[in-house]
Amino acid sequence: MYSILFGFGVALSVIMFILAVGVYVLYGYSHMKALANIGYDKPWMAWIPFANVYACMEAVSGGQDNVRILNSFDIPVMLYKLWWIVMLVVSFIPVIGGFLTVVLRVVFMGDAYAKMYSALERKPIEDCRVIGYVSGFINIIASIKFLTNKTSY
Repeated sequence: MYSILFGFGVALSVIMFILAVGVYVLYGYSHMKALANIGYDKPWMAWIPFANVYACMEAVSGGQDNVRILNSFDIPVMLYKLWWIVMLVVSFIPVIGGFLTVVLRVVFMGDAYAKMYSALERKPIEDCRVIGYVSGFINIIASIKFLTNKTSY
C-alpha cells in the first residue's frame, strides 16, 4: 500500500516539475519576445527571475524621472523599477501580507503590461488598462498575448 502511495507521489512530483519548467519557458520566451518587439535592448533578462520584472518596468518607463501609475499617481522611476523588493518585504507581514502582495502585483505589473500592450498593439494606453491590470493578476494572459502578437519592430 505504501509503495503505491510513494509511486503516486513520485509521479505527481515529476508531473509538477515538468509543468513548472513548461510555465517558466512559456513565461521567459513570451516576455523576451515582447521586450524585443518594443525595442528593449536587453530582452534576455526575461529569463532571469526578478530581473524579468525589472526589465519590463525599465522598458516601459522610457528614461523618465517619474512614472504615472493608475493614471493618477506619479512615483519615482527607481521605485517603479524596484517595486518587487517592496512586495517581497510586505509578503512577510502576517495576515495581510498575501493580500498586499497581490495588490502590489496587480498595480505595478498591471501598469507595465498595459503599457507594453499599448506599445505592441499601437493603441492608446486607455484601451489597454483593463486587460493590463487583469494580466497583473492572471499572468498567463500576458504570456498568451505576447506570444500571439504579430508586431515586430
